[in-house]
Amino acid sequence: MCTHSTPNQAGITLIEVMVSIVLMSITLLGIAGLLSTTTKFQLGVETRSGVTYLFNDLAGRIRANLDKTDVSDRTTWAAHYTGLTVASSTWSAQQTMSTTPGSLCGTGATAGSACTRAQTAELDVAEIRASLGRMVPQPALQLTGNANDGLLATFIWFDKDFTVIADGQITLDTSPTCGDTTTNLGQQSCCPAAAGVGETPGVRCLNLRFVP
Repeated sequence: MCTHSTPNQAGITLIEVMVSIVLMSITLLGIAGLLSTTTKFQLGVETRSGVTYLFNDLAGRIRANLDKTDVSDRTTWAAHYTGLTVASSTWSAQQTMSTTPGSLCGTGATAGSACTRAQTAELDVAEIRASLGRMVPQPALQLTGNANDGLLATFIWFDKDFTVIADGQITLDTSPTCGDTTTNLGQQSCCPAAAGVGETPGVRCLNLRFVP
């Protein structure tokens, strides 16, 4: 007995193909979004890793600048760094401030002379700021704190990949301002009020504390 295919069999096959194409398209779009997010996250990790390296460099410089022969002087070591004008300047103000220290001790007319601890601190901060500028756009470095609580280094920079999706639109995200209710994890990435960042889109902060 001969059998004949029903007229709608070919149509069912075409619908299945169309559904498969739609599902594949949705999957590919999801993968593309995941890759974009992963790339952005990777860039953020690399930047934070580089900034952490600079912080370790700064910490090593501070240790080398401690006067171990004078115990009382260790209680004022932080002042050599927090007392610098640039250390308390806002993010926007630092964009026009030079990374060259005011006095280059040991060179020119003072060649062969030893740098004072205050001059060494100025040179340390200038070199760290210069290195930060080669790593990220619109950099700034604030130093606050004291000898008892430790020195807080706040690295600030503009990150074009610091974005958020809202209502289908991709816009630059804003960093929260540090406050009394900020959690331990949030305290590392919030921006201090003294940084003058406010709600500036795209600006990120990384807070790292150092105690010698």
